[in-house]
Amino acid sequence: MTGRIFYVDEVSPGIRENNAGSKAREDVSAILHDTGFTRIEVAYDQSDRKTRNVLTRLTAHASTARDWERALAVAQSDDVVIVQFPLDHHSLLAKKPFAAARTRGVDIILLIHDLDFIRLSTGNDKTLAGKIRVRAEELSLLDLASKLIVHNEPMKAEIARSCGIAPEKIVTLQIFDYLIPDDTTRAAAGGPAQPVIIAGNLRKGKADYIYELPCSVEFNLYGAGYEDNGQSNVRYQGTFTPEELVSNLSGSFGLVWDGDSAQTCRGPYGSYLRLNNPHKTSLYLASGLPVIIWDQAALAPFVLEQGVGIAVSGLDELAVALESLSDEEYAQMRNRVQDLSSKLRTGHFTRRAIEQAISRSMPL
Repeated sequence: MTGRIFYVDEVSPGIRENNAGSKAREDVSAILHDTGFTRIEVAYDQSDRKTRNVLTRLTAHASTARDWERALAVAQSDDVVIVQFPLDHHSLLAKKPFAAARTRGVDIILLIHDLDFIRLSTGNDKTLAGKIRVRAEELSLLDLASKLIVHNEPMKAEIARSCGIAPEKIVTLQIFDYLIPDDTTRAAAGGPAQPVIIAGNLRKGKADYIYELPCSVEFNLYGAGYEDNGQSNVRYQGTFTPEELVSNLSGSFGLVWDGDSAQTCRGPYGSYLRLNNPHKTSLYLASGLPVIIWDQAALAPFVLEQGVGIAVSGLDELAVALESLSDEEYAQMRNRVQDLSSKLRTGHFTRRAIEQAISRSMPL
């Protein structure tokens, strides 16, 4: 018998960040709300989790578990709860209320934004103890879930391999949606001779490749953390909210790249592209821009199959790739982008994945 369908919104009052992570989560919530599912709110204060006082932090973790217990208590046997993952309100203690819900017969669907236990595994920004804790937190909930919605087939294969989760429990999203109101001005997309756009976190240590961009191509940069090194072909355009950014992008292609090298995507952030669907890809496409992507990225096959971009192994290939593209070929690519853009702007891929996950979790 079909039960009710809920979705969880984690809310931290007063926090609204200019980054793709918050935009992605907000879009998923908006799509689930518009679909008619019932909202469950988990509100929390981040300050207690950042204190140096160990007792205060432990108390905050216990409070987290109680918050989740209260939130999930509304769901009973045959109900479905959709949760965005990893939890903003994370804690090892959160496993208990999730396990209790599963015992009551509640189906839990986790929609994956990131897998921190993989993304952070080779980085230096967390201690070994921190990495072990993240892995334990995430794997405990992945194992409890009835269904997982993951980015793509490579991520599905990695979760099945490294977490021992049956492939039939996993649904692929293909690409993240990027909601844009119909009256929003789209990006100013010129021909292939226009600058290549880079949007996102521009700080050293996260995107070091930006500081060794080839001199043979013009670039327009958007985002926080940029340190101007005087390179004449690189123009910094400023920082915008996700909603403002769409109207301010100007160029030919959006670049999907990460890591510490312009020669290839490497390091913890670059290598993660082999599994990850970067939200900036959706930003570019929803804005009407074709993309240039690393040829070993998990999203590269999707981009090429849809005919909405080109793939390169290193950024030193950009000049030749752009020069070989005619204005007519670029126009055809942009036409295909427009078709895909309409799907991304209205939540097509999220709705499809949710429908598949629910149909596999319970009879409709």
